[in-house]
Amino acid sequence: MAKEKVKDILSIIEDLRKEDNGKIFNGSEAALQDKRIKFDSPRLTYAYGGFKLNAIHRLNGKESGGKTTIATYIAGQCQKRRFEEEGNYNRCHVVIEDYERSFDVIRAQQLGLLLTDPTNPKVPLVHVIRRRYVEDGEAAWEAIVQSDQVCCTIFDSDAAAPNKTELNDEIGKANFGAGAKAVGICIKRKNIYVDEFCTPVIWISQERANQQLMAHLPKPTGGEAVNF
Repeated sequence: MAKEKVKDILSIIEDLRKEDNGKIFNGSEAALQDKRIKFDSPRLTYAYGGFKLNAIHRLNGKESGGKTTIATYIAGQCQKRRFEEEGNYNRCHVVIEDYERSFDVIRAQQLGLLLTDPTNPKVPLVHVIRRRYVEDGEAAWEAIVQSDQVCCTIFDSDAAAPNKTELNDEIGKANFGAGAKAVGICIKRKNIYVDEFCTPVIWISQERANQQLMAHLPKPTGGEAVNF
C-alpha cells in the first residue's frame, strides 16, 4: 500500500502559524524581543543590567526590608520611560495587586509613581486590585493587561495572597499545598501575558530562601536575586 504523501514541513508550520496567530517561530525569528530600560538610579540599573520589560522580577527578602519601596520606585520609572518614548500617558498605567492591603498612596507619590495623568488629572494611572481570592485577582489582572496600556504590575505579595481553599475551609483544616498551587498557576499564566504585552511584573516574595520559590527564574546575575 503506497504511503500517503505528507505536506512539506514549512507548509505545515505555515498552516499552524495561521491558526495560532503566528506563535510558531522559524530560525532566528525565534529570538525573544527583549526590551530593557535604564533607571534614574545608576546603581539599580547596574544591579539589573538594564531592567527587562518582558519578564517577571522577583524581590525576595524579609519583612520590612524595602521590597515594596523598590518595586514602587521601579513602577514609577516604567511610567517615566514609557512617557519619554511615546510622548503621552495613554500606556503608562500601573496595576497594584495589593494582597498585603498596605499600598500607601502618599509614599508611592514620594517615590515618583504618578497616580493620575498630569495632562488630565481625571484619568487615573494607578489601579489597585484587592480581590478576596488570588484566583479572582488574577482574572481581573488579565482582563486589565489585555488593554495593552499597562506599563508595570506589582504583585504584593505571595505570602499574603489567599486562595479560595484557604479562606473557604474551616480554620485549622489541613490544606497543605493549596497556596503554593494557586501561586504557581498565577506565575505560569502571568508569564504568557508579560511576554505578549511586554509588560513587567514585580513579584514580591516573603517566602524563606530555603523554600526556593521561583529561585530558578532567569536573573541578570544568573542566580538568586539580590535580597532587598
